[in-house]
Amino acid sequence: ERMGKLTNFQQKIIIQEGDTDFAANYSSTEYRWAASNEFSPTPFYLYGSKLAMVIFEDDNVSVLIIDEPKITESYRTIFNSAWARAKTPPLNIKGVQA
Repeated sequence: ERMGKLTNFQQKIIIQEGDTDFAANYSSTEYRWAASNEFSPTPFYLYGSKLAMVIFEDDNVSVLIIDEPKITESYRTIFNSAWARAKTPPLNIKGVQA
């Protein structure tokens, strides 16, 4: 609810092609589909100079946060390249905003 009120951020989320679980449905959120052979189930988040990697295990969740601008910028470049290759999901899928 609190994130839905924020206007000073943008979310770009890459999910696996065919996935229709658009959990973050804010006006600042945009989704793209990555081909299954380019998709990794280990998410990472970029915010400012920080990179966060999340590892989900059966009975544990680990979060690794790296505050190193050079590493973060490298991941940002990788993400932007993947974003450019990813497909925009059809607008008629529930949860995707036009």
